[in-house]
Amino acid sequence: MQTAFSSSRPHTSLIPTKRKSTWVLEPIAMITVSPGYYLLSRRLVVAVARRLVHELIIQATQLLLNDDTLDHEYLPILGLPEYTVAAAKLILGSDSPAIQEKRVVSVQTISGTGANHLGGLFLSKFYGFNGVRQIYLSNPTWGKCTRRAGLTSWKLNITHIANHQAIFRNVGIEPIDYPYYDPKTIGLDINGFMNAIKTAPERSVFLLHACAHNPTGVDPTREEWKTIADAILERNHYAFFDCAYQGFASGDLDNDAFAVRYFAFRGVPMLVCQVCSTPFHVVLRDAES
Repeated sequence: MQTAFSSSRPHTSLIPTKRKSTWVLEPIAMITVSPGYYLLSRRLVVAVARRLVHELIIQATQLLLNDDTLDHEYLPILGLPEYTVAAAKLILGSDSPAIQEKRVVSVQTISGTGANHLGGLFLSKFYGFNGVRQIYLSNPTWGKCTRRAGLTSWKLNITHIANHQAIFRNVGIEPIDYPYYDPKTIGLDINGFMNAIKTAPERSVFLLHACAHNPTGVDPTREEWKTIADAILERNHYAFFDCAYQGFASGDLDNDAFAVRYFAFRGVPMLVCQVCSTPFHVVLRDAES
């Protein structure tokens, strides 16, 4: 068996155990983990020889293989129209006024990293920043985190791979942290979050995790989302939603899309990165824009 496992120092004393279609490596000693792996307590779960593929994916693959109408030509620059239209309806709702009023522009990208990169590049070229080009990111956010579990402390540090900070710096936008996670309550620091929104320069860009916040898993309640939307509208800010886990937070696709749909309903100008994997959408104030 060959694995894609790597670490910053030799990964000795690992016992591979096959569990269904996933391999579980149980370390005898702590290790420093390299890109793409999440350390849960003292068990490291990685996909190696063969990943579990959902039956629906297998069926869809067979449909494509047996479809004589596919010509394997290049897709349009903005992606497959049927796909981007369906993805927009999934995140915004099929009855969304933004879609009905033709205020949504969608682009197919390569996964979440591609969506965030293209979204950031779009803002760097066309958004009217109020002074320095900067974006407010939750602390912590995708790419690096520190967690504690019982008496066991561990740190996952993968700042050398693609993450929010690296993506936006790469397009000339400087990341700024805003308070998000409160380790004392193991919950949302709503007061710190709201203070950052209210004190940031007008027309600032805030990156918001639509659901299943990465890496904390802590999300605002519906009432808190409404308060956040009020503050963003009051300060004329721009919302940059990253929605990587729609359906995974609550098990309900519509429920997990609440924040995005509510912001669209309130008329908040925004950009949405959506993992399907992954298009991004720009929701405009009006069709003329």
